[in-house]
Amino acid sequence: MVARARLDRVHLTNVALMLGTGLLAFRWPFEVLVLAYVVLGPAHYLTQIAWMHRRGYFVGSARGLWLAAPALPLAALELAGGTLAIPVAAAVYAGTLAVALAMVLWPRRRLALAILALAPPVAFALRDVPVFTVGFALLLPTVVHVFVFTGAFLLVGTLRARSATAVLQVLVFGLLAVLLFRMPLHAEAFRPAPLIAEAADAFAPLARLLGRLSPEGHPDRASVAATRFLAFAYAYHYLNWFSKTRVIGWAEMPRRTAALLAATYVATLASYAVDAHLGFAIAFLLSVAHVLLELPLDARTFGKLGAALFGRARAA
Repeated sequence: MVARARLDRVHLTNVALMLGTGLLAFRWPFEVLVLAYVVLGPAHYLTQIAWMHRRGYFVGSARGLWLAAPALPLAALELAGGTLAIPVAAAVYAGTLAVALAMVLWPRRRLALAILALAPPVAFALRDVPVFTVGFALLLPTVVHVFVFTGAFLLVGTLRARSATAVLQVLVFGLLAVLLFRMPLHAEAFRPAPLIAEAADAFAPLARLLGRLSPEGHPDRASVAATRFLAFAYAYHYLNWFSKTRVIGWAEMPRRTAALLAATYVATLASYAVDAHLGFAIAFLLSVAHVLLELPLDARTFGKLGAALFGRARAA
């Protein structure tokens, strides 16, 4: 009873965070998206990387750290822009995902080595296929990571808990995402300050892409609707992580590690005061590294989700 009551409190806390984040994202989409990425993002990346390190990056050892190797050149290429940025980014993300799957599924088999060898050239050969490039370069490190994977984690927890509050959090999560896309708006009412607007330009290509899913006919209104969704997805993704105090295990973290994380976080925020582009570059680097390092955990989560769903289907 005590454990169930504690889980119910966790689920209801998640629902409250979703509703609060959704309301803020609906009214101030650009501000919420930028502030979440700038302020909450680096803290999330650093603490989650430290948490994954203590768990061997979910591949059984610290060798999983090699998954973050492409982060620095990928971030440099992305920030430099140019026609090669998206195709190469798609190849890197797809190749790293294949490597992560190999490390999870076949850690000591020759097939893993074959995948490690074949993934990069195959991914690079597909770099000019639009579905491939959009899916891996734009969607995987953004919408898939902060929304789809978060939804998968929630669903796995719901299947384990089998409680009304667990089901409620999944329903609210999905319903808010749909409403933020579908509810009508007036683009003129969402005019952010120049500094916020400039920072939000980094998400403009993604917002335009997602805007095609909005019922709004005008491109500007569709882009705002997509930004509302992104603001909710990013802000809740970060807040959901910080709400998992038992999972993060703040008390277990060595003081040196905590001090290093705090110093890095403060330095990242201070870099925005020096130069906004420098701050975004550092935040983007940390974001890419944590996305790549989390791929084995994401693969395991979808494995558990598939086993739970198909196992129940066979039992029925």
